[in-house]
Amino acid sequence: MRTPGDRENRAILSASVSAPPAEPDPRPSLRPAAVRLGAACLLTALAIAGIDVVATIGHPLAGVVPGIDVTIALMAAIAIALVAALLVAALAGATLAVRARLGTRRGWAAVAAALVLAAVTVALDRELLARRPAVWLLVAGATGFAIVTTQLAARGRRRVAAVLQAGAAIAALGLDAWGFRGVLPLQHAMLVLWAWALGVPAAWIALAGVSRRVQAEPRAWSRLAVLGLAAVLVFVVQATVALRDAPAGARLVLREVTAGAAATLVLARPLLELDGDGEPSWPAGGDCAPLDGARASSAHEQAGNGVDDNCLAGDAAPQHVDGLARALAGSPAANATKATRILLLTIDALRADAQLPELARRLGDRCVQAERAWSTNPETTFAIDSLFASRFPSQGRFTRVGPYHAPIDDPWPRLPALMSAAGLPSIAIAFHSRFDPRLGLTVGFDEIWLADPSAESMLGLAGSRITEHAIAALRERSGPFFAWVHHYDPHEPYLPHPELPLPQGTPQQAYLAEVAATDRELVRLLDALGPAVDELAIIVTADHGEAFGEHGKRFHATDLFEEQIRIPLWLCPPVGHPRPPTPRTASIIDIAPTVLDLAGIARPREFVGRSLLSDGAAPVFAEMIGDAHLQAAIAAHDGRLHKLVRWVDDDVRLLFDLDRDPGETEDRLGDPEAPRDAAEALLDVFSALTGRAAARAP
Repeated sequence: MRTPGDRENRAILSASVSAPPAEPDPRPSLRPAAVRLGAACLLTALAIAGIDVVATIGHPLAGVVPGIDVTIALMAAIAIALVAALLVAALAGATLAVRARLGTRRGWAAVAAALVLAAVTVALDRELLARRPAVWLLVAGATGFAIVTTQLAARGRRRVAAVLQAGAAIAALGLDAWGFRGVLPLQHAMLVLWAWALGVPAAWIALAGVSRRVQAEPRAWSRLAVLGLAAVLVFVVQATVALRDAPAGARLVLREVTAGAAATLVLARPLLELDGDGEPSWPAGGDCAPLDGARASSAHEQAGNGVDDNCLAGDAAPQHVDGLARALAGSPAANATKATRILLLTIDALRADAQLPELARRLGDRCVQAERAWSTNPETTFAIDSLFASRFPSQGRFTRVGPYHAPIDDPWPRLPALMSAAGLPSIAIAFHSRFDPRLGLTVGFDEIWLADPSAESMLGLAGSRITEHAIAALRERSGPFFAWVHHYDPHEPYLPHPELPLPQGTPQQAYLAEVAATDRELVRLLDALGPAVDELAIIVTADHGEAFGEHGKRFHATDLFEEQIRIPLWLCPPVGHPRPPTPRTASIIDIAPTVLDLAGIARPREFVGRSLLSDGAAPVFAEMIGDAHLQAAIAAHDGRLHKLVRWVDDDVRLLFDLDRDPGETEDRLGDPEAPRDAAEALLDVFSALTGRAAARAP
């Protein structure tokens, strides 16, 4: 017997069988996608944090700064990586909108938010946009790659897309660790940004196929994500407290090795500049008074005003500054016989411990060598400017012309013009387009012999061409002159010299072969000048040193450790003239006053250096000029044993006893027997002498 209920059930069953199945919504739900986005950011952050922990443990600076252990490294790496994840959210939001086929208001809102965030970032850091457009081009390229591969995933090629993106991200991080970390800050930041831009979508795609529960239970997953984020934020707070209480230098080490730090802190700097003094607060900087615009780590210390302007060792005492200024100026030597033919030989990137045995034998015992000489900066432009103008880089004004800096608006007296005005024609023989007179470094020279800076001439021919130019310019010259010859070969890239019986398999061996080749070229020049060499006053020095991983860096222009700023300095009077006393300390700023003293020419009052023909020792200083990617720093040596290095942005200080620890591996700042106050007072003096400390390049 059939009932009306049976007929109704059969009708419902028949309708359900005959009706076509419902079409799935082609646009995925945004909520589970947002959950995947958060999880992808977190997983990518943890992956990069793991890489950073490994790098921190093996970093050469880890032994210098006590307290850098796995716990602090892990917490700091996660903190920085999570901040970076917020920046990547803009990219992931745009990718999310594309994944949603741009067909919803939420999708368009995600695109708009990404564009607004990008516009705000650019507006806040116009300097980065103007000087580093390649950063944004790289991010744009990575964004396009991420979107294309994400579309592959949307069309069912999930594994292919994830493998492509993850492989590209790993390749970027590997290339960064292999060739750019600690060497070129800009390229380092670019590669890290690229790795982030590719790593997050790759992790997101991979997570999309992990479990159907993401689609089935979005509320549960959302709650779990919120709880996880809260736990991570608590962990970040703990990491911040631990870092603030860590021994001096902890943040420096972590900034040096943390992959996410470079890109993140560059973009975060404008947001953390709170008081208008140009110096952001931690973690993107080290403003010692973040709410006081009149006090900053890079401020000019005004002696005797009752204010610790640069947060160092209290207000600088006027008598201390005046006394040191007199010590730096020295007193003119009793130079009875003037030298009218002076030859200044400089070698690019020559470390103080690199030997020139052929030149030493050629010059015999007429030379004295400074026990410890410093450049003012480990970058050629700033160092050569200090040489000719006898000033620190922060006392000049520089602009960027292409890849180089150039002095601008510069009424400061310079050595070549002073020599020429005194009747000693000045001649420059150099190799490299940075010495083009239009860039300002060779202003004042009467003659400039600039060897061809084309790519072809760099293939092992720079040294011989410089020597040929120098021989042609000087061999037949019988009257007085001042000549500067700058050899370039020891600068990287290190080219092979098969004619030399030296091992050249490692970068350092190849570098030493370049030094040996330059040594031969210098002797060839002197031999070509014949007996006239005995009449020359000769000075031999370098613009800066060269690093080979001693403190996690290679090449130069990256920090103020000895391998980058300590240089050789030889003083060789003409044969028959009395030898000067051996300088205990010397600086590249002392060369111009010494040359003037040799020639019997009065030193202008603007010159900061002292003549090395007078006896005694004086403190020496060096500084890094900070910019969008390089932290400003100052180093001071007290003329005896101790050296203090201060990184301005993080307000990190390290103190070394160079007699007991020449490799700078042991920080003595916490040692009660170390002269900490005296060393820090030197930085106050440096600030007062130069007028502004740790200037930033435009």
